[in-house]
Amino acid sequence: MKRLLPLMLIAALGIVACGKDESAAPGAAKVAAASTAPEAAVQAQINALRAGEISSVFLASIPPSMIDQVRAKWAAKMAEPISAEDRAQFQEMITELTADGAEDAMYAKIEPDLLSFKETAALQMPMYVGMGRGILAAGVQQREDLSAEQKTQAMASIDAFAKWAESAQFADPALAKQAIGHICKAARDLNLKSMDELHALSFDEAVKRGDVLFIAMKNIFDVYGFKIDDVLASTKTEVTAQTGDSAKVKITYKMFETPLSFESEMVELDGHWYGKDSLESLKKDLAEAPAMDPKPAMADGVEAPAQG
Repeated sequence: MKRLLPLMLIAALGIVACGKDESAAPGAAKVAAASTAPEAAVQAQINALRAGEISSVFLASIPPSMIDQVRAKWAAKMAEPISAEDRAQFQEMITELTADGAEDAMYAKIEPDLLSFKETAALQMPMYVGMGRGILAAGVQQREDLSAEQKTQAMASIDAFAKWAESAQFADPALAKQAIGHICKAARDLNLKSMDELHALSFDEAVKRGDVLFIAMKNIFDVYGFKIDDVLASTKTEVTAQTGDSAKVKITYKMFETPLSFESEMVELDGHWYGKDSLESLKKDLAEAPAMDPKPAMADGVEAPAQG
């Protein structure tokens, strides 16, 4: 167990900053087209997540006027030198996850830790979950930007998640083998043999790889009884307030039969609706980036034509 979790995290973090290729365009276009109304924008993102298209959600969250800056920032990041240590760690990880018989080899490696964990899980899990719940709860209560109602809903979500975490059979060998199978499949589907190949991906090629890991994550949670698609399927959206280019959308859903809801602030830009927080975060991120070439590279590496 101690060895499995780092591999999962490394695999996930390696693709967190990912984007789209041409095959992702239809899904992204569908989400973007629906974003002409605030509640439809949120519902389209939920539908895309159910379909495993996190790339579509990510791309539709970027206004067209900012996409070239995002691509340029990705290209600049990928152009940075790769350390020998990072290259070696990635090579070791991807080789281990994609080799013939990787599933059996990984299970054999974690089996001693898994059996040890299974012996103490009944006593330790409530303690670990309680500690995690306490940390998350403290973070919610310290948020000055959340109303009392929002904090109540956040705490309800944390309690529902904690209830699942306490009952999930993380130490079950059969379930662990299924989870390992999803991890190895994702590593093979990524089709990356080295860190250099990762850095050679364009922004648009890299986004689509995010779908692979998102689907794997959903499958792994499903193995342990947390059916993310069931939560998404229960979701409903409605506009609770709208003035000019600002709106509030209420999202209601069920998690383990617990009714939950929260509000999302939306803003309209160039005829499409975006989450206010994510848009402000994107603007801040781009403002802090180094000066970009006024002629950003296109997805295939061809210089974009000058605007005029």
